[in-house]
Parts: sequence; C-alpha cells; structure tokens
Amino acid sequence: MTRVLIVEDEPAAMRFITSLIETRCSGFHIVGKAENGREAMALLQSTPTDIVITDIQMSPVDGIELAEWIHRERPTVLTVIISGHSDFAYAKSAIQSGVVEYLLKPIIPADFSAVMQRLQTRIRCQQRDERSRSLGRMAQGADAEAGPTLWDCQSYWLMAVRLGGDVSDLAIDDFCDKDLDDGGALILAPGRDCRDLCLALPGHLERKRVMGVMAHVTAQVPFYTALLSKQLLTPPFTVMPDMLFRLDEWVVPGLSQTLVYPLPPVPNRQIDSQEQHLLKKLRYEVVNALGDSVKETFVALFCLWEEHHQRLVLIEPQLQQLVMHIYDHVPRQHGLSPRDIALHVSAACKSAVGFPDLLGKIWSLCQEELMAFANRSETGRRMESIEHYIQEHLGDPLGTRSVCALFGISTSYLSQLFRRHLDMTFIEYVTQRRVEEAKKLMKDFPARPLKDIAISVGFSDQFYFSKVFRAITGVPPSEYRSRESV
Repeated sequence: MTRVLIVEDEPAAMRFITSLIETRCSGFHIVGKAENGREAMALLQSTPTDIVITDIQMSPVDGIELAEWIHRERPTVLTVIISGHSDFAYAKSAIQSGVVEYLLKPIIPADFSAVMQRLQTRIRCQQRDERSRSLGRMAQGADAEAGPTLWDCQSYWLMAVRLGGDVSDLAIDDFCDKDLDDGGALILAPGRDCRDLCLALPGHLERKRVMGVMAHVTAQVPFYTALLSKQLLTPPFTVMPDMLFRLDEWVVPGLSQTLVYPLPPVPNRQIDSQEQHLLKKLRYEVVNALGDSVKETFVALFCLWEEHHQRLVLIEPQLQQLVMHIYDHVPRQHGLSPRDIALHVSAACKSAVGFPDLLGKIWSLCQEELMAFANRSETGRRMESIEHYIQEHLGDPLGTRSVCALFGISTSYLSQLFRRHLDMTFIEYVTQRRVEEAKKLMKDFPARPLKDIAISVGFSDQFYFSKVFRAITGVPPSEYRSRESV
C-alpha cells in the first residue's frame, strides 16, 4: 500500500481529499492528517510516508516551507501541493521547493486520480530500485536493510544465477520487464560480477510462474546454472552470498540447469582410468615436445569431460596444472608467474559457453608455447644429428664452416643451436668431446702413446693437446693416466 499524509487547515477540503483517496484511488492508505506544516513535520518524524498532499496557505508553517523541509529531510517522500492560486510565481516556488505535482482548486476528481496514479507508479519504481540495490548489497555479503518499509512481502522466491559465456556487454535492466502481470515486482540485481544475477519474486507466486520468469530472464544467454530457494523475509536474505558461492561448485559448461537450495557439498571426484591415461599421456607429450600429439590428447580430454558433465570447480585446478606444466617446458621466457597463469585459466573457465569453447580458450593460452614445442622438436632432431656427427668424426678437422655446409645451415644458426641446447659454443663442445674421448682411450689402452691418442681425437700437436687437457681436467695427460692405472 502507498502511504499518504494529508495536510489541510480547512475541514471541508480535508474531508473531500480523504473521500477522493478512499473512493477513487486504489492501493493507497492514509497514515495521518495534519492542519499545518509544523504538525506534518512532527508526524513525518515518526510515521513512514510515501506521499504528502498539502495546502499551500497555512500557518504557522505553510506548504512551501513544508515542501522545502521534506525535500531536505525526507527526500524519498513525494510532495503534492494543492492551491487556489494559479499565479505562475506560486508554481515556480513550489517546483524549486521539490514539489512533484501542483493541483489547483477546485480539485477535479479525474485529475486528482491521474496524479495519484502517476505518483504510485513512481514510488513503486523507486521502491523496486532500492530493493534491487539492497539485494545487490546482500549478494556482496554486506549488511542491507530488509525491514517492512523495504520488503513488503512475508516471503520471497530467491534465485542466484550464474550466466554462461561472456555477458559483460549485457545490462541487467535489459533482461526483462520488471513488472509481472499480477502486479508483483521482479527484483533484479547483479551478483559478484557481470556473470552473476540475483532475482527475488513475491513468495505467493507458484513455482511454475517463478520458473517461467527465470526462463525469460535468462533467454539472452546461452547457458546458465540457477539455484532456487523460497525464504522468509525475517531474517534478511543472508542466504544469497552462500547461494552464489554454491553456483561456482555446480556450474557445468554448456549445460542449462536449475537446482534447489540448499545443495549438498560437491563430492570428491574420482578420476577414471580413461581420464588418468589421457592426463599421463598429455604430460608425456609435453615433456617430449610432441606438439601435434598434444592437441589431439587435449581434444580427447575435453570430450571426455563434456561426456561426463564435469563441473568447473573440479576440472579448473587440473587445467591450471596442465597449462603451468606446458609453460614450464617452454624453451623461451614467457614472463608469466604461476598466479598469472591461474588467473588466465580461471577467466577462461568463467567465460566459456561450453566445453568446445573452453577448449578453444585454453588452447589459445598455450598455442604459442606449443608452436615453440614444434620448433624445439625440429631443432632438437637437428641438434642430435650434429652431435652424432661430431662424435663419429672427432679425429677429423671439425670446423664450423664444414659442419654448416654439411647440414645446410648458417654459422650464426649453428651458434644459436649450441647456445640454446648446450649453453656453450661449437668449439667448446668439440674440445670437450675430444678430451672425454682421450680420457676413455687412455683408460682402455694404457700402453698406447699419448701422441697417437692426441692424433686420434683430432689434436695434431701433442703439446697443444696437453695444454687443452690440463685446462679442462686440471692435470696433464700423463698424470691423469698414472692416476687411472693405480
């Protein structure tokens, strides 16, 4: 009911206005009557009021002074002035004082009814918007006023909805008409972010009607998970934050579902043998830089999750670990911390419409890294071939130009290969391999002359061989041989 206070010093006029409200204006309730502005101020201090209808000429406080006080002290109260003066100065003064409607005497009943209807609609919109803000504060876990002046039903249907897909461009006000056919009000508010939606509907509605409203609201988004609960007004809707929290546990990408609150805790997920095999296979392929196979295994894993309707809360940690595993084996610096990677994966999960969309988002996070795998695989095979050739031709002259000509690569690329894979130069690697081979020959053939060993591993000069050998091992070849023979 819309609450009205009448301020009029003429008894006949007071009776006439009272009669108009009671006979021609449905949905209104007169909460008080006053003979002047001072009495009205006192009543407004203690009486919840939506509309004040006041005469303009009264003493000791007239209608203009009362309107100014209401505008300053009770800004949500709407003021209507009734005056016998048609002078524009009076109307201008009333408007400046915050008056929303100005009626001239004698009052025409039809005009009065139209004004009251407009004000009632305006008040309902204000109350609905304030209830929406209150519901939003509740969703954020903040204390919110939920007294009888704000929530006028004994019970409400509450719905917490997690919208699927990227809905950041949608406006809450665009979802549906806020007024229901039966005169009740649909209260809408955002939740924790742009994908949460909170709804409240009068508790007297049938559940079928509530479900129809919810379906209309979510028609603009592809998928959703909703929790439905009927709650008494007292205590306030402290249950809403918990409903929103439960949504994160039950969301399944690509599935529209409505659940009833309270929900049981999500059970521990048992990973079956097929999924275990795919996870192990994926890690093996990452470690061994099998870029082409990784994507096939990724697709198979997501198809399995989709088939089993896996919830995001259960697979998101695994996705984070897998992506971190890929980044850990990337042969380049990506500059992302584990926390950054976890946030990227979490954002992909929250905005995914379904499992194919989620796969695409996760794949885009890893695509450059997997391309690096492919490059590493190709360069790795080339590096193995070069290392094998060097080992088989240690006794031959091994220069960068001859090796580059043999393998069809540039000297700069050869240098990059050795720096990337072995963290040393080509000459340093060849020298180390020759010394290692010489140590092996000295151990296997203790009587063989050092000069012959030096020549067989590519050193044409025994003195230079001894110098290099000592620089790498810390001892000359003869001393090394004597130690090994003991």
